[in-house]
Amino acid sequence: LCRGIPKNACDVLLCPFSDMAILNRNSEIRLVTIGSFLSAAVYSTDVSLVMFYIEEHLNVHDADIAQMFFFMGILGVLLQTIGLQPLVNVLGE
Repeated sequence: LCRGIPKNACDVLLCPFSDMAILNRNSEIRLVTIGSFLSAAVYSTDVSLVMFYIEEHLNVHDADIAQMFFFMGILGVLLQTIGLQPLVNVLGE
């Protein structure tokens, strides 16, 4: 695994791939990795299809979608900075 200061540009470029080698250790971690990747791919496709649907059928425009993503981003930042620690304190790690 890449630790310390990289010696050259090739080390910098290859470091993430050598760090990801941990995901290929055994079959259970491989299955979790594949499941996580497929879940993210399905979610991304779902978001795209929902955006196309609401633009077509609900008369939503690009500015409305940009505003929605802005508010979702602000809400995500607020929840992670303010709301996450009390939730961890209540539920535990």
